[in-house]
Amino acid sequence: MALGRALVRTGAALRAIPAGFSLSMLQMPKRLLIAPPDPRTHDPTVAEDILAGFFVFGGKVVHAQGRSPFEMAPPSPQWESMLNGFGWLRHLRAVDNPMARANARALVGEFIRLRKNNGDPAWAAPVAARRLISWISASPFLLEGADLAFYRRFLRAIGQHGRYLLVGLRGGFAAEDRFLPAVAICALALSSDAKPGLTRLSLRALLTEIRRCILPDGGHVSRSPRTMVELLLDLLPLRHLFLAKNLAPPEPLQITIARSLALLRLLRLGDGTLGLFHGMGYMPADSLAIVFRYDHSSAEPLPVSAPESGFERAMSGSLALLMDVGGPPPFAFSRSAHASALAFEVSDGPWRLIVNCGAPATGSPAAREASRHTAAHSTLVIADTSSCHFEARSSRNALGAAIVEEPPAPRLLREVDEAGTRLTAMHSGYARRFGLLHERGLAVSKDGATLHGLDALLDADPRRPAGAVAYALRFHLHPNVQARLDAGDVTVTLDLPSGASWRFEVAGHKIALEDSIYYAAPDGAGRARQIVIEAQSSTSREIAWRFTRLKEANPPPASADAPASEVPQDERG
Repeated sequence: MALGRALVRTGAALRAIPAGFSLSMLQMPKRLLIAPPDPRTHDPTVAEDILAGFFVFGGKVVHAQGRSPFEMAPPSPQWESMLNGFGWLRHLRAVDNPMARANARALVGEFIRLRKNNGDPAWAAPVAARRLISWISASPFLLEGADLAFYRRFLRAIGQHGRYLLVGLRGGFAAEDRFLPAVAICALALSSDAKPGLTRLSLRALLTEIRRCILPDGGHVSRSPRTMVELLLDLLPLRHLFLAKNLAPPEPLQITIARSLALLRLLRLGDGTLGLFHGMGYMPADSLAIVFRYDHSSAEPLPVSAPESGFERAMSGSLALLMDVGGPPPFAFSRSAHASALAFEVSDGPWRLIVNCGAPATGSPAAREASRHTAAHSTLVIADTSSCHFEARSSRNALGAAIVEEPPAPRLLREVDEAGTRLTAMHSGYARRFGLLHERGLAVSKDGATLHGLDALLDADPRRPAGAVAYALRFHLHPNVQARLDAGDVTVTLDLPSGASWRFEVAGHKIALEDSIYYAAPDGAGRARQIVIEAQSSTSREIAWRFTRLKEANPPPASADAPASEVPQDERG
């Protein structure tokens, strides 16, 4: 089986348990005592769809028409995972009426009857872990008024899931699939009458995954902002369970939550959403709002540098900039990573200006893979290739292509003085194929009215000059930006909905406006535009460019529907 979909059967894994592993630790709890809160928001319309027999997940719709959805052919792997993860139980729980409760119990019972642990995709580690967390969280809703037969089947299924995940954590699950099972086992131990041995083992598993997957600055080893948000939505209820049991949450858990929240603050642009890097696409505003509700550091200075996660921030006036200065994540965690070396995004007040294309939440595997290429980012592209090498098509799995060549992280210099903030970074992702290094310098003026840039190609080995090659600079524009190419094709005027205007200009090169695609819109992929400057390394190895604000934003009327800016308006350092 491919790495990302590694499954484990309980019987086989039990035979592989080390001699020092006590079987008493596999004795599952007999009762659930506490239900962890589910901080994710609920949607009554989802509950109405389910009660009417419509299961809408991942952009796909299945009408059960009186049959069990677990007997239906899944329209996509994403739909199947979301159905089998039972995260949708929170929508039925929010309705909290006898019909919703009976329907939820019937669906849980159907899963228990139909989906045995026999290599079914429903038993992939992250899916089974999500299901266990969802069932424990919804247990008061499911068990209220339930007959004894359902109660016993449900508790047996809870125990089966716990045993399966615990054994998988002892070596059966792929490395990238272990964090959520560790969270689920810990949630089970804290929510129940678990024996002390199981509690100790679950805590050890959780701390092992924190050490292995969480970077010193709070980022996840995958470098994905989306993964960070999802983990926080699971770790915050876990902290609640420790407190509910009158236990002090372990220090590594507390540190992880605090540092991850700080890093997410760094990654926010002026509209309050996160930068579109490494698998980040559209995310509902309520998910971020829930996470930041637990952030008690808003009075502290806004972080500007995350060296381990590989992100830098610069901000002056109403202009905010994020830059990717990190290398690819390890192979096992790279199936959602993007070839985005030195890409950047910019917002002006609550409006985005320069973006990356983002990752599609739904859609074809081809679209997901295309969004990962360097050309889908606001950076320099050599010969229309990516700055890192993805594995061959024949080696990929349903989660996407891993990055098989890991160039070192870019070198970075950050300077702050009275003129503003300057970021200079260099990456070697193209060195092996083209013998070239890409160096990018960005300078944000103190008043935030100008952004200067210089992109240069340097010989990786000065003793062996690189040959001639075509390259392009790409600046993807947010769909809300109205762009027009001015006379002479050397400047572009950019108008924002706020009334603000910017001018883009480049020295010694022609500018083109081309079509682009924006995957991070709430209603799915949409058309956008991009600024493109093409050149040949044989005639020019440097391109200097500049964004200049021509007009400030209009004062917002009292009833304006512009997105509220949720980040500070000035920073130093």
